[in-house]
Amino acid sequence: MSASQDYDASITYEDYNTLKSDWLTDNVIGFWEEYLEHELLSFYKTRIILLRPSMSFLLFQTPDPKTLGNALPDFNRASHIFLPINDCQNGMQAEGGTHWSLLLVSLADQVAFHYDSLPPGNITEAHAVTEKISIICEKPIKFMQMPDCPVQQNNNDCGVFVCMMMRYLLQHRLLQANSKEYITMALDGVPLDPAEARKEIVQIIHQLKRDRDRRRSYVTSSADPAAASRIFAKPHSIIARTQSSPAHRTPATASSTGSLASTRPRHSRVSLFTYFAICASVIVLIAAALAFYLPDINTTSLYHGYTHIQPPVCGEYCHKLDSALSSARSQLSPYLLQMHEQLNELYDFGREYFAKVAHSCSVKSRLFSTSAALYRQNRIPASYYRGGTSRGLIFQKKDLPASQDDWKPILLGTMGSPDPHGRQLDGLGGGLSSLSKVCIISPASDLSRAQGAQVDFTFAQVGIKSTDIDYSGNCGNLSSAVGPFAIDAGLVKLDEEELSAGKRTATVRIFNTNTQKIIDSTFPICISPDGSVEAEASGDFTVDGVAGSASRIQLDFISPAGAKTGKLLPTGNLIDTFDGVRATCIDVGNPMIFVPASDLPVDGKISPDQISSTPGLLERLEKIRSQAAINMGMVTTVDEVPASIPKINIISRPDEEGVDITVRTISVGQPHKALPITAGLSLAVATKLEGSIVRPFVSKTNKAVGDPVVIGHPGGTLAVGAEIKDGDSKVVERATVWSTEQAEGVGSFSSTKTHRQPRVLTTISLGQVAGGLEALLQSLEVSNPIPQLPRANVISTPTDIYRSYIAEIIQKLVECDEDTAYDAVQWANAAINADLMLITALLKVKGVNPKQLAQDIVSKFPSTPLLTPPIANGIFIPISFSPATLPNLILPFIFDRRGSYGSNQFQGLRDAKDQSSGKKKVIVEFSSPNIAKEFHAGHLRSTIIGAYISNLYESMGWDVVKVNYLGDWGKQFGLPAVGWQRFGSEELFVKEPLKHLLEVYAKINSLFAPEKEASEQARDRGEDTSEIESKGLFAERNAFFQKMEDGDAEAITLWKRFRDVSIERYISTYARLNIKFDVYSGESTVKASTVEKAESLLKEKGVYTEDNGTWIMCTEIKTRCRGTSKFLWC
Repeated sequence: MSASQDYDASITYEDYNTLKSDWLTDNVIGFWEEYLEHELLSFYKTRIILLRPSMSFLLFQTPDPKTLGNALPDFNRASHIFLPINDCQNGMQAEGGTHWSLLLVSLADQVAFHYDSLPPGNITEAHAVTEKISIICEKPIKFMQMPDCPVQQNNNDCGVFVCMMMRYLLQHRLLQANSKEYITMALDGVPLDPAEARKEIVQIIHQLKRDRDRRRSYVTSSADPAAASRIFAKPHSIIARTQSSPAHRTPATASSTGSLASTRPRHSRVSLFTYFAICASVIVLIAAALAFYLPDINTTSLYHGYTHIQPPVCGEYCHKLDSALSSARSQLSPYLLQMHEQLNELYDFGREYFAKVAHSCSVKSRLFSTSAALYRQNRIPASYYRGGTSRGLIFQKKDLPASQDDWKPILLGTMGSPDPHGRQLDGLGGGLSSLSKVCIISPASDLSRAQGAQVDFTFAQVGIKSTDIDYSGNCGNLSSAVGPFAIDAGLVKLDEEELSAGKRTATVRIFNTNTQKIIDSTFPICISPDGSVEAEASGDFTVDGVAGSASRIQLDFISPAGAKTGKLLPTGNLIDTFDGVRATCIDVGNPMIFVPASDLPVDGKISPDQISSTPGLLERLEKIRSQAAINMGMVTTVDEVPASIPKINIISRPDEEGVDITVRTISVGQPHKALPITAGLSLAVATKLEGSIVRPFVSKTNKAVGDPVVIGHPGGTLAVGAEIKDGDSKVVERATVWSTEQAEGVGSFSSTKTHRQPRVLTTISLGQVAGGLEALLQSLEVSNPIPQLPRANVISTPTDIYRSYIAEIIQKLVECDEDTAYDAVQWANAAINADLMLITALLKVKGVNPKQLAQDIVSKFPSTPLLTPPIANGIFIPISFSPATLPNLILPFIFDRRGSYGSNQFQGLRDAKDQSSGKKKVIVEFSSPNIAKEFHAGHLRSTIIGAYISNLYESMGWDVVKVNYLGDWGKQFGLPAVGWQRFGSEELFVKEPLKHLLEVYAKINSLFAPEKEASEQARDRGEDTSEIESKGLFAERNAFFQKMEDGDAEAITLWKRFRDVSIERYISTYARLNIKFDVYSGESTVKASTVEKAESLLKEKGVYTEDNGTWIMCTEIKTRCRGTSKFLWC
């Protein structure tokens, strides 16, 4: 990089900080484009435009792009245009939007390539920008959404991917465009490392800063060099502007003024008139100088986000430009010094003014500085960290009220507790005990400093559905975040000499106030480009249960025994018995109870979801936990037992190679998805205690001294080391575990954000909203008021507006009652291009053919602005909403009453006015996979949609019964049965049943494939397939199924084995999707006798009428004349 190059981009400290791990700002991306212009564009013979983010945004927002005129570069002279695309919709929102993507427009090929690291992302915005460029260039441009782009692994790296993809396309695609080989524009398989990219950009910025500092002497032409230097050095900028173009962003990007508090002296206030007069004079003089020395340059090319001048022009005029600017500085120095003084005063005035405005409006903008005192009042800074397999907020104690009693409303509010639904949507909790945690950190007190501690750490377990705050125990997982936070927050200072000597690890001694124990946290550190010390975030160490890798953190719990009770064995016994279950109670890090799975009895490899769904299991474990807490001396009554400790753990002997023992932990009443670190510490020590209930379940008891104990848990494994000093009584000197952490975000919370009681829901009548609806309808030229039908609910279902009008029309045309008319108008099937469907058979008009009735209704259907003219289709009349009514009627109506929507438990009551009336019941049948066949995407789609519908009804207070109707009967069972007879192994089936069945199925299916293909080809040709299907595997398959139909005991036994194994796997798969079915049914339960019984009951009850072979019921068609049933599929 040439040292003489000047950069227009101005990178503030706030911009710079986003390069560490945050979402990149406009300034950073604009700087990167300018860097590429300097470094790469000189290699191209054609003209390539790198449009700045602000201009891309302006292009997207401007209805008529031709009005931009000279603000844009001449696109028609370019071969390619690169545009960073952002989804910001509000031009007044500083650094708005949530996602970056890259648009590359090849004007030569008339194609726009959209690259998105998180598709579909910004496809709408990119497509709109493409159309605007097409209008400007007056040529059609084809838009292409590029598949298989490199995909980001978090929410913050989109801007980094844009920068890297831009450079890769310039280097590896466009430079090869003149070659005779075919050049693909796809980026499939291109390796992009966002972490390394961030480091590279930081290094480039610091190199440019060093180059600039070496060249600053040319500014000192005035009598006061220091003052002149200040004039042209923008406050808090890492790279100062040295060209005369404006910022790349609209005035909304005022954050470019810097992010550090100003230390400038205050000056006397001057009038705005004086300020503008000086500004005008300066502009006129600079423009005159430029016009004199550069008469042929169109200076608009320096503006509006596009600053690249072709190399020949630069070579011809750069010395003139330097001379012009030097002369202008010399002549204007006195004026500039005076203006600098007045600009400082104006800056202070503006900052104070906007602070008042923002405070009065409670606007969380970044007008001047994210670290300014603007938001210090009533804001509490906090950091959000992952530690091990837990996440939580970290506060500094100095930012919280002095009394710990006053912390409760703040901690509950930030976590979103209490939440009766258990989801904590109103805060940062995640509805799990491992995600509802808070750490409070402060410099070490005199008491802890005497033990060598550097920081104090208090852990709080926040209740989810309750208002409980439990300080009784520690969290080992979040302990791994305390040391790195202390370094990053500057609470711990490291030795400068050791750092200078190259030391790149730190050990922070932590005092946990909950347990009064010391923890040593050791982890790698790095020196940032600005010289500050930070905990190293990147690394290759992984923790099971956490995706991705990070730097390794070693936690040494010093003398951890008796953390809460003061004893290693709080009951004084190695084995106790509670409720008939043997247990070892131990206190290392936190009090723990270990019980064998065989004593409960349950499978040792039981999943967390199966623990929750096993009737009575959690209740029994809680009973054991409460009894043990009393015996451990922690409490005297059951009501006093803390929620978080002691934790109870189910242990078993492992099956996996390399695992010493298996455990399942219950924490705060919930089965843990991984393993709390303190549970691992206690278990590791318990494995070394002869006579404990844990010892017999260890796979290898002869491990070498110092070898860690490998513990298996639902998320994987955890290695824990324990050093025990033998003697008359065991002394635990230290316990060690290795983990990772990740800083997820930094922000602040309102000190007034406290927990609140659940909202009391009320109902709203149509009369209360009639006025607003009437105005909306009149704007659409609909004068008739909405018919008030008993079954319509316009408030909860706004589209019932259309249904009510249609029902009124039908009632008049057919002369039926309003309920019949309303019920005949139903939602259209997804396969039909319509919104509603009128089913004439449901109108129950006797003696009239439903098809003819449909034709009569359509011919008499009146015209209305709400609906498009209907067309009959047999007995059905599809009806579509008029497109203009959705944005002009439904959306405004919903938006005006947005506070009325949500979880309304009254919807599910039989009588909304009487809560004792009970709930309405709805049965939702979904998923319904076919056993002995693949679980394909269609089943997954049905599963997700069905669960979504079930959740909706549950949130509205209905009694929801979720049914899985399995395809568990049919000829498909014959094929795996034949495969079992050929390839089955009882030994392999017992070991891994489903895996072995899949292997058998794959083998037999490969043999069956040619026969199946031959049958399908014959069927496609219209030939008889009976001969093909009467021999080979077809015949063997059908023969086995016939045995099943005949009730053959051996065939039924094998079928049940296959069915039970498949259902067990389905249950575990559904559990991973957080789906639990109430009923498992199947085709095997349906017999001819049951069908006959159902039909006879329908006849006896008289719930249907028969018309030309069709059964018509009051709700919907149940059986068509051809004998098939109507199903409601999710």
